[in-house]
Amino acid sequence: RMRNRTPRLPRPGRALGGIGAASLIAGAATGPFALFHFHRLAMYGLAANLAAVPIVSFFVLPMGLLALFAMPFGLEAGPLWLMARGIDLMLWVALGVSGLPGALALAPAPLAWGMALIVAGGLWLTIWQRRWRFAGVATIAAGLASSLTVAPPDILVSPEGQLVATRTADGALAVSSARRGRFIARVWREGEAQRRPRFWHSDRLSRVRCDPLGCIYRLDGALIAFPADPAALAEDCRRAFMIVADFDVRRRCPTVPWAIDRRALMRNGSYAIGISAGRVTIRTDRDVRGDRPWVSRPPLQTRQIRLARGRAVADIR
Repeated sequence: RMRNRTPRLPRPGRALGGIGAASLIAGAATGPFALFHFHRLAMYGLAANLAAVPIVSFFVLPMGLLALFAMPFGLEAGPLWLMARGIDLMLWVALGVSGLPGALALAPAPLAWGMALIVAGGLWLTIWQRRWRFAGVATIAAGLASSLTVAPPDILVSPEGQLVATRTADGALAVSSARRGRFIARVWREGEAQRRPRFWHSDRLSRVRCDPLGCIYRLDGALIAFPADPAALAEDCRRAFMIVADFDVRRRCPTVPWAIDRRALMRNGSYAIGISAGRVTIRTDRDVRGDRPWVSRPPLQTRQIRLARGRAVADIR
């Protein structure tokens, strides 16, 4: 009697299936780390690998091995040239796939504790064999959702103070300049999963209002001033709760509650400022520099806003 055998794919189909399965598993394992560090996910990694891996396996590596055996006889030039052409073809595939619409997805990065949940969930899912291993899927989902637990900052200030970003009425980021700090602006946008750049001077939903001497930003009863010229400090010192500038402010304006000026930026680096329900939370690069479990971190600077005679005043909480 002949046994009933399950139909099997032809050998080339099994090879492509193995490449696809390996690509999916590797992408699922490394994707969260790419999201954590670079705020992006490659959506067509499987297609790129299906096209590029055969080139590497059946052409690039054999030519490299042939060149190795030909080296003692001085005949390696030909195989190395062919190997280079295979690498060029592989790069052409990679560039072509990465240039397709939707090839790159931007998303907010999970928090550090969220990454710990993702790793723990992945280990739980792969180590165990019983049905309870699928609890790891829920743990991974909770880790990916960790970015939703923190409110994004309303104001970002670059380390030199030459570029500032503020939150628009629809929740996006608009930056102060289209020419300065382009790399920093792109990093900020990617961290927010925002593709299109937006600017103070041209965005209809921007809350920033400017004149030749500088700009002001009103949010939650507080006035934040961004003077472009020291001449604007005479008025800003009287009205503003916070002044952000790339020149010295504190000496000229000692009474302002918060002054993020050249000296503060040199000492603390970049700033992330959140304003919500009368509370201002400020986090600087210095706060997270050397952020390791064995390094003590300074507490977040938090102040409560109250309005007195039309001017925002800070009470230390």
